[in-house]
Amino acid sequence: DSPDKFLALVSAWALAHIAPHGDRTLSKAMPLLVEGLGNSAASVRIEAAAALGVLGPKAKAAVVPLRKLLAAGNEQVKAAAKKALEAIEK
Repeated sequence: DSPDKFLALVSAWALAHIAPHGDRTLSKAMPLLVEGLGNSAASVRIEAAAALGVLGPKAKAAVVPLRKLLAAGNEQVKAAAKKALEAIEK
């Protein structure tokens, strides 16, 4: 709930790793993590994708934005998106 977007994103990342199966994680963290996929920093996009992958099939709403990352120029971002998609679509 922080007005600081980076702090909110880091909190969402932590929540996804601590309680990936909680309903609150989905309602609070998912939108922030999806937003993080569009961050200008590759490291933030990678970590947002990784956290979405931790959520697994419950993160289906992130499939389209993750697929967009597959067209990104950064190989590490592509790899993170691919891994997250595999976890979500299994």
